Amino acid sequence: MKTKIVKIAALVLALVMIAGVCACAATDNNPSIGSVGKVKFRLSDYMQYYQQYSSYANYITDFNGFIKNQLINYGVTLNHCYDEGITLDESEEAELSKKVQDTIDSAVSSMTLDSTDGLTDEQIAAAKLDKFIKQLKDAGYRNLDQYRKLVEEETRKDMLIDKLRELVNAEVEFGSEQVQKYYDDNVSSDEEKYKDKPSEFANAYNSYITSQAAAPLFVPDDMFTVKHCLVQFANQDKVSDEVEGEFGEDEQKKLEDIRKALNDGITLEDFIANFVSSADYNSDTIFVPKEPAEGEEPETVETNPQVGYREHGYIMNEKLLSKYYDGFGAAACLLKYGEDWTIPVEETEEATPAPDATEAPDAEPTETPEPEPAPIEKYNVVFHETTDGHKIAEVQTNVAGGGVHFIFIAEELEPGTVELDINDTESPVYKSIAKFYRQELENTHYSDLFAQWKENTKVRLNDSYIDAYAKNYLGIN
Repeated sequence: MKTKIVKIAALVLALVMIAGVCACAATDNNPSIGSVGKVKFRLSDYMQYYQQYSSYANYITDFNGFIKNQLINYGVTLNHCYDEGITLDESEEAELSKKVQDTIDSAVSSMTLDSTDGLTDEQIAAAKLDKFIKQLKDAGYRNLDQYRKLVEEETRKDMLIDKLRELVNAEVEFGSEQVQKYYDDNVSSDEEKYKDKPSEFANAYNSYITSQAAAPLFVPDDMFTVKHCLVQFANQDKVSDEVEGEFGEDEQKKLEDIRKALNDGITLEDFIANFVSSADYNSDTIFVPKEPAEGEEPETVETNPQVGYREHGYIMNEKLLSKYYDGFGAAACLLKYGEDWTIPVEETEEATPAPDATEAPDAEPTETPEPEPAPIEKYNVVFHETTDGHKIAEVQTNVAGGGVHFIFIAEELEPGTVELDINDTESPVYKSIAKFYRQELENTHYSDLFAQWKENTKVRLNDSYIDAYAKNYLGIN
């Protein structure tokens, strides 16, 4: 549970704050503030949630009440674990030990030293450990073992809650019938939501590819995705209407390398490998795979949602130009619709004159505005072609974060209703529905059960003490 991981990380800071603001004896600086069922709470528990959510304090009307409710919800859940007699088995106990050690190792390694000159790795590690133990003692711990015991206690609670959630989720029936039901219930409404509405579809599609929501079941016409290699200006963070973008020697060299490769002849696959996926050339690091560190798992869309853009590209349509840098979207549309494409005029309702309206006498003739230059000329778009027949559009975007882009079409989405083959459980649409609809059913089932647990659990919080502490020491009501 991410909530509790953050709480463990905030524990030392919470106790330091309590020690700093409580003018009372050391034995009383972390008093009991109540209980929820069998779960007892101290002031440090309140402070952990305060630390976790403090950045949202200005956006929550009753922030103190919000924190108390977080405590209650946590207490209800943990109390139900105790009521059900949930425990950890042998393999889970081993996992617990590893998690505790990893938490401590991470906390120690995060320590910063004033200087490491002349120190070996072993000496640096020892110095960081000494600093961490000093901070623990300043926060009221006798030694590292006492802190380890607390981390183990909190981590065990986390794991019990996770196990409870797994047991509750297992009660939900789910299979092909539920996938088909979701599809049948949503396919028509998705067509209503997205037909002729590329912007709404783009939002849904981006949520889908970044593994935040189920796949949209209808695709409007002319939806496609693009990828690119971006060579940013050397002064890209300073470019504005008053400041032009500039390329230094390094950037010029990158542009020369890319253009030479395109002129000499290169396949799209090699162009992607050599330039798009290379941090040496592409400033848009979304498209650059991250090399995992030793012992680290490769990135996935679950660990980094931007992997979805890396796999699929940026969703495009001529009605989405405003979502992109001026020039980028136009160049992408020229690839899709052809070099004669023009920017569509926004549809506006013509004003209806009053019945007796007439043209004013002696009205000055209005000047005919100069026609807008074609996009290919307006943005100085240059086209290249790979040896396997893929077009690449080169365009410069004169904005902060901009530079020269080399853009190509990655995917052209099939318009219309997305078909579901209920027997193809590995298809993207089936897997997407299965993932998110199951989560929806599990969350609903869990919420229903939690409401019952909460109704049957005695809550005894010392509201007067908590409210006074929050007001007098934290400045919240």
